[in-house]
Amino acid sequence: MNKFKCIIWDLDNTLWNGILIEKKDVIISEEMISIIHELDKRGIIQSIASRNNFENVNRILTKYNIEKFFLYPQINWSPKSESLKKISENLHISYESMVLIDDDTPYYTMIIREDGHKIKLLLDLNEELLHAMKTQYPEKVYFA
Repeated sequence: MNKFKCIIWDLDNTLWNGILIEKKDVIISEEMISIIHELDKRGIIQSIASRNNFENVNRILTKYNIEKFFLYPQINWSPKSESLKKISENLHISYESMVLIDDDTPYYTMIIREDGHKIKLLLDLNEELLHAMKTQYPEKVYFA
């Protein structure tokens, strides 16, 4: 398995708890902020692929002073597959070098079917869903 160069974060229920569009404010834990800082110290590129309103997200990231850690963030209402493609193109790295951290399994399926590229996924799934993903996409999805 290749080493990854870039971690791409989803935001809602991943980087922070809750869904921003449903709340005016969300909280990013100190632990998560420490992880972002540590990844940066280790030279790992970080970006964002989130279906959200850019202004609202930027307000939260700025509040926690972490906006500078995310290169070419894709915060929009487009399919995540388009966001991942833009990040890959802007950073000039392959899909195989990217890790997506996301909590929303329907987007995993969409990403695979639309682009057909290998993308490493760090999933927060129960054993049943994890087995189903491995079974459905044995050649296309691998887990770090």
